[in-house]
Amino acid sequence: MNNMILCIIGKYPPIQGGVSCYIYWLTHYLAKMGHEVHVVTNANEVELDYRMYISDEESSKLECSFENGGFVKLHCTYEHEHAKYIPYTNPFVSKLASLAFDVVKTYNCSFIYTSYLEPYGFAGALVSQWTGIPYSVQHAGSDIGRLAQIPERQSAYLQVIQNADIVITTKSLVRSLVSSGINYENLLFGMPNYLSSEYFTPQGLPLDIPILLEKIKNTNYASPVISRFKFDPNKVTIGIYGKVGKYKGTLELITALGQLRKKGKDFNFIALCGVFGRGIELFKREIQRQELNDCTYLLPYIPHWLVPNFIRTCTAVCFLENRFPIRIHKPQIPREVFACGICLILSQEIYNKQINKKLLVSKENCLIIPDPQNIDYLSDTIQWVIDNPKQAQKIGSYAASTYKLNNNSDSLYNELIIKIDEVVKFKKESSMTLVEFQRALVKIYTESSFRESLRKDFIQNIREYELNQHEIEALYKLVNLTPNIERFTESLVNKKFKFLYKQFSTINTFFDINELDLFNQFKSYYDFINRSWIEEIDYFADFLNKYTSKKLPSLCLYFNDAIKYDQLIKKASLLPLPNENIDFINEEYVTINSINKNFYNIKVLKSKSVFIEKFNYNIPSLYKGVNIQSLKKDSIFFAFIPCIDRPNAEVYRLSSVLYFITLMSENPISIVQLVEQSASFYNLLQIPDKFRISCLAGIQELYEKGILVKSL
Repeated sequence: MNNMILCIIGKYPPIQGGVSCYIYWLTHYLAKMGHEVHVVTNANEVELDYRMYISDEESSKLECSFENGGFVKLHCTYEHEHAKYIPYTNPFVSKLASLAFDVVKTYNCSFIYTSYLEPYGFAGALVSQWTGIPYSVQHAGSDIGRLAQIPERQSAYLQVIQNADIVITTKSLVRSLVSSGINYENLLFGMPNYLSSEYFTPQGLPLDIPILLEKIKNTNYASPVISRFKFDPNKVTIGIYGKVGKYKGTLELITALGQLRKKGKDFNFIALCGVFGRGIELFKREIQRQELNDCTYLLPYIPHWLVPNFIRTCTAVCFLENRFPIRIHKPQIPREVFACGICLILSQEIYNKQINKKLLVSKENCLIIPDPQNIDYLSDTIQWVIDNPKQAQKIGSYAASTYKLNNNSDSLYNELIIKIDEVVKFKKESSMTLVEFQRALVKIYTESSFRESLRKDFIQNIREYELNQHEIEALYKLVNLTPNIERFTESLVNKKFKFLYKQFSTINTFFDINELDLFNQFKSYYDFINRSWIEEIDYFADFLNKYTSKKLPSLCLYFNDAIKYDQLIKKASLLPLPNENIDFINEEYVTINSINKNFYNIKVLKSKSVFIEKFNYNIPSLYKGVNIQSLKKDSIFFAFIPCIDRPNAEVYRLSSVLYFITLMSENPISIVQLVEQSASFYNLLQIPDKFRISCLAGIQELYEKGILVKSL
């Protein structure tokens, strides 16, 4: 893979926050890998409420260069004094787009990476349209969970996402985005925040707080520091960092610390939360009300690479976010604290959002607070840290080990680089700038009769397309370049084939298929008709079945079952559940309650999101080591059940009676009737209690699995 020249448009230091942090470490990782990175940002225009304090000696780390040729170079917007207009707003989209356009043209960038929809995604989408350079968009929780929920803006945000060549998202949103018209082929998910092992490590210096306070006292970052005493690093230190506010658990923490002070407990409280803004003023007043003035130290936001120093200053770091209104918001603070080997006190809500939460055990590698609004519980936990600092240190050490064993960010970033490289290569072969031009070209590529008609009467046949003179001239040349057209046609088909074939994992894992021959057959089969993602899966399954009957008749029986298995597991994985689209991404999916005898008369029906099919062979057994040749013919029933919050499906084997029950439940039916129908299935004239109990248990099992749902 050749080194790339990238234009990244997004937040960057001195903007504080998770998105800025992500982009900073991403750019430096890419540069370290040898890529040339040009960052276009409005970071220097950020307001003081969200601005980091970056000293002169630290500012050199905003850019970097490596011996392999990789580097990060900054390009910052500014507001001209004569740029006012009425009604005035800072025109970030136009400034970023103009600056990025110049950067892309000047440095010959091959890809545009944007992070956060407003204004960076918009700017990137514009530059991509102007230049033909592909772009990606990465959303955060707050832009898609808050800004994209504003009706007057949602269509515009969706256009930015739909037209992106790569959409970087989370697993929990895949079905919502697909249902909102985003191409599944363009999605890339599972990307964590990259943490540099050079900085985020238990080894390293703590932050020298007295020196920091001395440096800022004559700057714009100076603010009355509550404590009038010099910071004592020998005391137990409780710390927080990031924004403060209603959902961050900061007021609950202050109340708990106030209780401990009244008990006579001695400690430092350091808050890396900035020194300006309404939230900070409320925070200060609560500190004074709880009489914590003499032990609290308020610090300005500092650069991301100094955050590990702050973490190492603490005996324990608290992150108590709770009842956060944006469901997909998944802050990276826990990973940062774990990486630095410091004891983390976190809310149950944040614990539930951790990818590796099964490895986190309270009082072993973290301290979990079920509900931060239970002040007594929170206060008791912090008191344990104050009374047992060495044990808290051991908890932090165990956390660092857990983080080290489960840090796979390098491999995931390599996936991003590979994906960008594929898009860039494909775009070079098929550079088109406007949607209407693309539609005209696709028709040329796929219909030889249309190409012939263009040669005979070119002007007449292009009137339906809104093309400018430059595009008309280019199109005329293309009409006479049949070899180029055929080559591009093959690249389109090849891209589609590789992606679809990859989705049928059972076929490409367990069957010895001549992939080149399969592609050649697909090339003559594919018709370029625009389909939804699910329709594409069905279309490719139909192709594979026809290929099998023609080329592999000896494998036909269990091969067809394997095709059906892959087809259904993908459909169950990606078809949206109720309320799964961009309008409902902040709503929790309600899990199903158990049925009991009190619900004997309720009506149920089979969930439309679940697929149930009869198979002749036990295809899932292939994944348990069974050889293909050992598959025995049988009648097996499988339910394909979509997983909550990730694009996957559970495959669940049904007994013949449970399969019968699901067949009876295609339309609403009461549980009483289901029991009676099940009895008739076994030719029982009377229903014994033992059978009734067994049948109810089976129905409850189907209900709890989400195969049956309550009929409204």
